[in-house]
Amino acid sequence: MGIFMDKVLVVDNDPDFLESLKEASLNLHQFDVIGALDGEVALKILSAETISVLVTDVNADKVGGLELLAYISQNYRGVPCVVMSSYGRPWFYKPLEQREILYHVEKPVSMVSLISAILVGLSLRDENGISRGISLSSFLPLLELERKTCRLEVKSHAKKGFLYFDEGALIDAHYKDYDPQLAAAEMITWENVSFTLGELPRRRYQKRVNVPLMEMAGATWEKDFIVRNDEDEKAFEAESVSGENTGIAEKLALKIFNSQIEKFKSIRGYSSIGILDQNFGLLAGDCADKKINLAHLLKDFKPVLCLCSETTEKHGFSKCRLFTFHTPSNTIQILYSVREHLPPFYLVGITEARGNWVFVKFELESLENQLAIAMQKPIIIKNN
Repeated sequence: MGIFMDKVLVVDNDPDFLESLKEASLNLHQFDVIGALDGEVALKILSAETISVLVTDVNADKVGGLELLAYISQNYRGVPCVVMSSYGRPWFYKPLEQREILYHVEKPVSMVSLISAILVGLSLRDENGISRGISLSSFLPLLELERKTCRLEVKSHAKKGFLYFDEGALIDAHYKDYDPQLAAAEMITWENVSFTLGELPRRRYQKRVNVPLMEMAGATWEKDFIVRNDEDEKAFEAESVSGENTGIAEKLALKIFNSQIEKFKSIRGYSSIGILDQNFGLLAGDCADKKINLAHLLKDFKPVLCLCSETTEKHGFSKCRLFTFHTPSNTIQILYSVREHLPPFYLVGITEARGNWVFVKFELESLENQLAIAMQKPIIIKNN
């Protein structure tokens, strides 16, 4: 009898991408990939197979990614979902709960990041913490991304309401006799929701909600979320001219790190998180266990990290950049980030032995990307 493995349904119109992901999954022995070139095929597979995680391009052919997610919310609430888009990822001001089952991955997709997201989904499903389904907060940004014109019917237990969108903008809402703006704010708080996409009725084209969609969702786009004033802009330009990229950029990076600490603290079994420079200087950190000294820990690990990198490179696997160590009491993860034109840095995450270390790994990689963005010249949002 063969070993049962979870089945992951991946919807993308690029057969080469699907084949690459299948090959990567074979090497992991963690899950099987079932590929679908369009959403119509995906619906047939969902009805015929037991799927553990859905991965879909937001622009899936025939049946789109939004429609697939809506179908999941109605029929397979326990299936975690990963949505891929070329625009970017939404960044939430208030970290989503650990049980959130909709993840956003930016295209072109890093195979490591995608597999990490899939493993997080499998871990959440195994913990039975996903009965609440996809939240509206995580789904709404996709409507703006797709510039969707539609009516979104939202159900939660015995409650039902409607949100109306024109070219991706939230223009109206209806729930009981609530004011439209209050109705939208009320529905955002609902749990255990399912939703259905339909055509926008002609009578609903009048704009009656004035709060921007992303503000309603409590989010912005990741590449837009650094706000700087004119003085910061001039300082950054002066540093860029001089060839230095560490002053303002590092300060911004530390702000981002500090804003993410609470997200790590919410992870089951959390112990410590830190960011260190290439000389093991602690730039920012938090330790639930006061006996842990991240700087000393990383210095002691240095010979091991060097040996691992030399060994993998010697055998043709290139240098290690993410190290995971399991002990009877803890799991220690060290991510070494080296990117062109940016100063190297380390990220360290520690959980208890039974903690959700897979989720920490996913968040470390996400934090690395955010820090790398901040260390470059970010897009400026002008303050009104």
